[in-house]
Amino acid sequence: MFAAVAVAASFSAIGYFSVRPSAVLVVRPINSEIRQTVVASGTVMPPAELRLGSLVASSVTSVYAREGETVTAGQLLVQLDDATAQAQLDQAEASLSSAKAGRAELLRLSAPAAEAELREADSRAAQTTQQLKREQSLFESGITTKSALEDVQMAAQVASAQRQAAMLQFKAASQGGSRTLSNQAAIALATAQVAAAAIQVAHHQIKAPADGVLLSRLVEPGDAVAQGSPLFVLSTTGETRLRIEPDERNLALLKKGQPATASTEAFPDQTFAAQLSYIAPAVDPERGTIEVRLLVPQPPDYLRAHMTVSVEVIVAQKESALIVPRGALVDTLESPSALVIQNGRIVRRPVRLGVEGDLSVEITQGLSASDVLVLEPRAVTVGQKARARFEADRPGG
Repeated sequence: MFAAVAVAASFSAIGYFSVRPSAVLVVRPINSEIRQTVVASGTVMPPAELRLGSLVASSVTSVYAREGETVTAGQLLVQLDDATAQAQLDQAEASLSSAKAGRAELLRLSAPAAEAELREADSRAAQTTQQLKREQSLFESGITTKSALEDVQMAAQVASAQRQAAMLQFKAASQGGSRTLSNQAAIALATAQVAAAAIQVAHHQIKAPADGVLLSRLVEPGDAVAQGSPLFVLSTTGETRLRIEPDERNLALLKKGQPATASTEAFPDQTFAAQLSYIAPAVDPERGTIEVRLLVPQPPDYLRAHMTVSVEVIVAQKESALIVPRGALVDTLESPSALVIQNGRIVRRPVRLGVEGDLSVEITQGLSASDVLVLEPRAVTVGQKARARFEADRPGG
């Protein structure tokens, strides 16, 4: 009899466990902070990178700066041999001095002399004119001869011609006259030649166009350089920027002004803040990426141009949101849904997503904090009987 009772109890236990719902690992949605980020790698951009070259062909006499040195705008970096250019400048300055001396002589000597000559010629012409009238009257009275009259007429013509010549000389030496204009043209030409020669001399001095740091030095004293030869690469002082190329699928998420956190490969444990400032107007058709630039308002001292950086752009953020593990959702691309235990069975619940983090997702519609969400939806089927087993229910949990 005891054996029969034991067998019956055994079959009852087997039946109970065979119909008991299987335990399913579950989790409840929680209210927590969530952020969505776009992560990409890139490089540190210099504010501007200038390649300094020579505008003339010459040889290097001195180099005054080294690679890695900080320089200021106008600082002399390289001196080229300018002996020929300096000689041309000296010649041009001599020509200018000669032209100016000619102007001084014209104003001080030639113009007054021409004026005096004109007054004298006017006086001679007036005298010969009076003499001709008197001689004409005497000839008509029969007192003098025709030969004498002709001599006076010739003298009057000579005096008139001399007066005309003196008048031309006076006009030429006066303000606006041909000699003055010619002298002014000579001064202008000589001034232009001096300016051109001075520019050529200046081209033999290579100066820093802006404040910055010399990234590379490509010249040494004694080198022969051709026109256009590169001498230095200068990274100018200014805003520090980062350049990244995230996938074009992230374009809709990116906006100017979004905050970001960055780190370098050389100092991975140290991060610094950045802010998105530029999104390229076109996508790279070959790589399927979009160029994005970020400003670094307070760059760390260790940051260098062309360093490799990893950037995490915060594209969405909420301090309090209803979130669930990303792995607890199915069909997240087309029609996102979750599997929940309701009345002892697994049912599908359509949901609407909000901010999507790397590990968690915000649920804006379809779930509440009291729902029991299947943590591993691919291990169960809809309609299946199930009982909840929370993380804390695991052995050792």
